[in-house]
Amino acid sequence: MKRVSKITEHSSAEDVRYNQIIQDLLPYDSQRFDFVRACFNKLGLRVGPKAEMTIPHLTRMKLSSINVGDTDRLIASLKQFATQSSNKSFKLSCHSNDFVFHYDEDLETLETSSTSEMSSTDETQEDKKISLDVDVFHQGSDNIPDARSTPHFNHYLYYSTLQQLHSTNPATKFAAYPKFGAMVLYSEVITSTSTIMESNPVLLEELPAGFVVTGTIQNQGRGRGGNVWVNPVGVLAVSHVYRIPLNSDIPAFIPKGIDGFKQSSSFCAPGNYMYGTSSFAQPTSPIVFVQYIASLAMVEAIRDLSGKANAGYGNLPVMLKWPNDIYALDPNRMTADDINGDKSKINMSPADYLKIGGILVNCSSFRGDYYFVIGSGVNVANDQTPTTSLNLVVDRYNQLKPANAPVLDHYSMEELMATFMNKFEQISNDFNYQGFTPFEEQYYSRWLHSNQIVRVEQAANARCRIIGLSDDGGLQVQELDTPSKAKINLVPDGNSFDIFKGLLKRKI
Repeated sequence: MKRVSKITEHSSAEDVRYNQIIQDLLPYDSQRFDFVRACFNKLGLRVGPKAEMTIPHLTRMKLSSINVGDTDRLIASLKQFATQSSNKSFKLSCHSNDFVFHYDEDLETLETSSTSEMSSTDETQEDKKISLDVDVFHQGSDNIPDARSTPHFNHYLYYSTLQQLHSTNPATKFAAYPKFGAMVLYSEVITSTSTIMESNPVLLEELPAGFVVTGTIQNQGRGRGGNVWVNPVGVLAVSHVYRIPLNSDIPAFIPKGIDGFKQSSSFCAPGNYMYGTSSFAQPTSPIVFVQYIASLAMVEAIRDLSGKANAGYGNLPVMLKWPNDIYALDPNRMTADDINGDKSKINMSPADYLKIGGILVNCSSFRGDYYFVIGSGVNVANDQTPTTSLNLVVDRYNQLKPANAPVLDHYSMEELMATFMNKFEQISNDFNYQGFTPFEEQYYSRWLHSNQIVRVEQAANARCRIIGLSDDGGLQVQELDTPSKAKINLVPDGNSFDIFKGLLKRKI
């Protein structure tokens, strides 16, 4: 909830009365918060102390890579657009942010300072760009941040896990270095891992495929429908770049306005669809399916943490909700049948599952490529009700497991992120050439909707059975109570799925 004192004052004559109302309300701002806190408490929700309600300040960013040569190439590419430059730093002015890159300096000294001479923008003023300092790690043993400087993210654990998975995965080990996740821009407190790329096209256009932005806390996290929040410690927030060339003979399209799959203003095509071409070598799926392969990759990463599916992670009841949400069975409803590996005995009632994460995809086009920014958020270790976390699911698993089964360790941000990057690289390699078809069976085995009975609001609340995904990336259902048994294709831009009521309704 936004404090009244933070609302930008309007200076035009017609807003004088509005500004006076703001001034009249300011003395009662504290009481307003107390009232809303009391309402939340009455509903059984936990509300943190007032000290926790302040929005945390942004911190310096850390740029590093598993291969220092990649970092050097990116810096050289970005420096050609510099608006200010010195021997040890340069400033990149973008649409929403100014980035000040620092290199060839004593990074330990830099990490103790909050701003540089170049980054003097007042970030408290909402009408000005926020300036961000980026420490570049690219020399010798200092090519990754020390754990002491990033206490909430262990870069060594992340990179070593990623390299180990890459070298042992038959689908990725042919390359010396991983493509996805090999270069990371990290900040302890960041605005939004996705927005920082999407809203700065000068930066985004130069980023290589697989580039990752992650942060421990987002103070402007963004979800479907434009929802904004501050995500706490314990939530994995990561966004990465995925690119598909347009220069192919195989057409693909993106329906306008798909919620969870946003296209930017870089697209300039008339009509109801954005037309382009993909790099697929065979008849393929529309590239709207990117959100589905990203969701699938995250669920597979959760179930195969660091390649340990057989250790028990593969039996955790973590599933997909259409179109791009990740759900886990409520630990309070879990039984031994839900974790014994017998799919026929797993509780698949959607109402017994809780949301733990989601995927948001944004698409732009530069230089003949589609640029996807795939944002992912998963509650790994924040255990506050009314939601749940992966580690609470693990705790419940350990209580229910057979005596001879190994105890599962808690998830770490670093291992889950590395596993997700490896899974996405594996899946996207096949998707680029074969489309979604090879993944259909795997996807349906991970979602909550097989043969689910729902009511479709725009079809006069007709009872329908979910069939699966349609060829154009929507949800296909079939009417049950009409003679025609008509099939209906629904796309996520105009439809919202209330999983608890079994209702597909038009999104307001």
